[in-house]
Amino acid sequence: MLDPTFINGGIIKSFSSNAKLGAGEYLIAEADESDKSFLMLQPSLEIITNIDDDHLVNYQNDMHNLEKAFLSFIKKLPFNGLLIACGDDPVIKKLAPLFTRRTIFYGFEETNDYVIRNYKTEELTSQFTLWNHEGKSFDLKLNLSGKHNVLNATASSVLALEEGISLLNIQTALEKFSGINRRMQLLGRLDKTYLIDDYGHHPTEIKSTIQALRESFPKEKITMVFQPHRFSRTRDLFKRFVEVLLMVDKLILLEIYSAGEEPLKEVSSEKLLKHIKEMGSKNSELAGSNEEAIKIIKSSILNEGGVLLIQGAGNISDISEILTKQLRENGRN
Repeated sequence: MLDPTFINGGIIKSFSSNAKLGAGEYLIAEADESDKSFLMLQPSLEIITNIDDDHLVNYQNDMHNLEKAFLSFIKKLPFNGLLIACGDDPVIKKLAPLFTRRTIFYGFEETNDYVIRNYKTEELTSQFTLWNHEGKSFDLKLNLSGKHNVLNATASSVLALEEGISLLNIQTALEKFSGINRRMQLLGRLDKTYLIDDYGHHPTEIKSTIQALRESFPKEKITMVFQPHRFSRTRDLFKRFVEVLLMVDKLILLEIYSAGEEPLKEVSSEKLLKHIKEMGSKNSELAGSNEEAIKIIKSSILNEGGVLLIQGAGNISDISEILTKQLRENGRN
């Protein structure tokens, strides 16, 4: 029995915790580049899923500095260490010639060492085949939907295979994995509406979630309640936020959650909404508070059906908790 120790950012549903002390030889940690703390670790094995332009305030607002930090992180590996990296990610592709440790690449693109094929999704589950250049292939089922989740499952599977863990154990773990709180979490169905809760607050994350929900619920309209997180992030990624928020059928936009930052005159939810409407959105509105958003949800959204996506990393989670409480009360009636 492996029984690893783990330290994770989100709450793993099957353990109701983000950390556990195990009796096995492995310690698995979710490293954090946002505050450079990942450079304090001394890993034996690493997985890098992507490198994106976030948290640049801690890198002198220079993407090049973030890239250099990741190269330093790779050098933290011992000379016989192993890096598992997503070969589909454009920044990882760019930096790959500078990697100084043995690297195995994975992804959907055929140039990777491990290639994802035959991907398909059914409601909130996925199936795919993992193929490598030695001609070996493995059929896997994941109890989550979305290409981003399949990529993450592939990364962990490749590392497990390299560590000699049996294919049967890998297949069983993926099929039984119940997910992480607030990571495209299905809360239930309230009236006619599917309730989904998601922590993502960067355009890349939000886009992945919307695309996964389109695959899982192809006939349903998606309503998103979104709370931008940090004035600096909203300013720096303004155009990308506009583009990704146009992907939903209806948008309820909350005020920006400061996360301790001082307000910036040049950015606000009002300005974000204005640009979204100018780009063609005809079904977007601003909610001045969580309470106002809940009133909108209860007065119209729940009766319309479809998918309601609660999206963001601030106190928007309070909305999810209120709706979850209503789900429980309905279940008792």
